[in-house]
Amino acid sequence: MEKIIIREKKPKFIQTFRTFSSMFTIQNRNSQKRTFRKIELQEIEIPEAGLKINITFYTPEFDAYELRTFLYILGNINMDREKIKCIDIPSYLLSIIKDDDDINQNQDNNNDSVKDKDVKKFVEKLKLRLSTENENYKKLMIYESNWSDILSKIGLTYNFKNIEAVKDTLILLQSSSIRIKVKNIKENKTVLDLVSNLLLLNADFNTESKRNNKVILVFNPLFYAVAFSKTVFKSTTNLEVFRKLFEKDANMTIVYYVLCDKVNFGKEVEFTINDLEYACYGNLTKKKSTKSKRKKFLLKALDEIKKLSNGSFIIKAREDGKIKVKRLPDRENNSSYSEKRNM
Repeated sequence: MEKIIIREKKPKFIQTFRTFSSMFTIQNRNSQKRTFRKIELQEIEIPEAGLKINITFYTPEFDAYELRTFLYILGNINMDREKIKCIDIPSYLLSIIKDDDDINQNQDNNNDSVKDKDVKKFVEKLKLRLSTENENYKKLMIYESNWSDILSKIGLTYNFKNIEAVKDTLILLQSSSIRIKVKNIKENKTVLDLVSNLLLLNADFNTESKRNNKVILVFNPLFYAVAFSKTVFKSTTNLEVFRKLFEKDANMTIVYYVLCDKVNFGKEVEFTINDLEYACYGNLTKKKSTKSKRKKFLLKALDEIKKLSNGSFIIKAREDGKIKVKRLPDRENNSSYSEKRNM
């Protein structure tokens, strides 16, 4: 009898909130230094939606391996939608945001009238404060799994070392904060003002049983909006291209994620080599030798991305240091480009 091999289905695309690439940088893997930084992005204008967006991150510098963990977990959550639980956040649990609120400020919520203690606990631990009339941003997304399943989806063997590595990444993501303000240009009105940690991790480790190693992830409302609503704030990454790049050089995936995040389908964006260096490394070096090495690596990564993206990215590097990047819809992802998008 012929042996039938059942191959596990892998996610091909993942959509994340635009600008998340700012948290991930190319780093020296030998360095043990972990730097937290405040990243204030330039104001983003989306003319087709009539919106202006201001975003600030307070986050450690994540590397390519942590980017892989982040994207693979989100990708597989999207595949396991039956395991996702979405809960509404009652309006009385959301604190009013003031302009002088610090992004990393912890505010206690002592509302004794709250009946749903679990929701209250999640809101408080996420340090979530929110002001909006859009119901898509008033929901939390909860995913329950175990370490064995999570590691296998990332492509890691089940052992204590790998569990600790993934757990450390999730803990750092848990400590990362975002502040986003979205303004309707025509009405001169703020339509979304959100401050929150990215996610909440609740996990244990039982050496005697893989199945009892429960992992619960609670994601802030931005993740629900990307996963379940039509929004202009999505960026799409082809995970098959990501995997191939990771096999060649993990740091090339940082360059790829930056391009996916900054270049929308059907658009063309012009970068300078300094723009890419800053986006991928988090800084601009003044050392000529380091500058030369970085430029060489970035150009090599762009060449690999052009080859592996199967025509999705058309990249032209000019002698004056300017790089034009045009993005076409992936063959299997035309719907992501053609769908009507709303805030």
